[in-house]
Amino acid sequence: MSQPFRQSLLSATLPLVLGFGLALSHNTQAKPLGHLASSKQISNEASSQISLLTKDNERVVISLLKDNVIRLQAGVNNQLIEAKNKAASIVVAQQPSSVKYQLTQQDDYQLIQTDQLALRIYPTPLRFEAYQADNQTLIFKELRPIDLSPNDSVQTLSSTPDEAFYGGGQQNGQFEFNGKTMAISYSGGWEEGDRPSPAPFYMSNKGYGVLRNTWANGSYDFLSDDYLSSHHQEQRFDGYYFFGDSIKTVLAEYTELTGRAALLPRWAFEYGDADCYNDGDNSKKPGTVPPG
Repeated sequence: MSQPFRQSLLSATLPLVLGFGLALSHNTQAKPLGHLASSKQISNEASSQISLLTKDNERVVISLLKDNVIRLQAGVNNQLIEAKNKAASIVVAQQPSSVKYQLTQQDDYQLIQTDQLALRIYPTPLRFEAYQADNQTLIFKELRPIDLSPNDSVQTLSSTPDEAFYGGGQQNGQFEFNGKTMAISYSGGWEEGDRPSPAPFYMSNKGYGVLRNTWANGSYDFLSDDYLSSHHQEQRFDGYYFFGDSIKTVLAEYTELTGRAALLPRWAFEYGDADCYNDGDNSKKPGTVPPG
């Protein structure tokens, strides 16, 4: 078999193999979003939104918060459900605002265009692709529609071998997650591998970050070079997407949305982990949570 023919065969079969593998990785109750039935713009001085409805009666709303920040929500039975909070909201209150954008019909997709972002909406089935403002430079694309199973909401995005992923809040002993899974659940403890303060957020060095607005336990899978998947144990989807030319820009948008501390915590000005190793108490063993 010649080298050009081998490469051509691989290019033709890889999407099929990948799609089959992704299908097997989901449970038998998987329910991807269906085909787009209708779309409606809701734009005024207080908001810029595009509301979508599928033929399976799934509601999807895209909210433009900035030129480079969007919120994507999806729910079954033509309704959106807010996160079941624990006496707190993951994001801080937002000042209502309108974002300048254009919504146009292209050959086989609808295009949402801002000064910093191009978001494609493919209708059959409903899925999304994000590009830089030129609508040519791919940031990510959904490899299958958002899955709203009864006990699991999943988004599967494209990735590349040279892409690096970070985030997850306090993930003791880890900061980069290529080839790993990121658990988004409270484990307590202060040892390596513990998660005393996880956050449902990840970011890529390709210029974007995602905050899943949920209190439900989850897991993010970065094992493959070709795709990533983010799971949360609930039948609703709610994600904020931050785009920028650097991790610094993405982090700035994330912390603006989730709130910034006026000062570093007191223990951050000392040595050790939360003052565990610098309090002069020799009876305290490393890894214990300090009082106060």
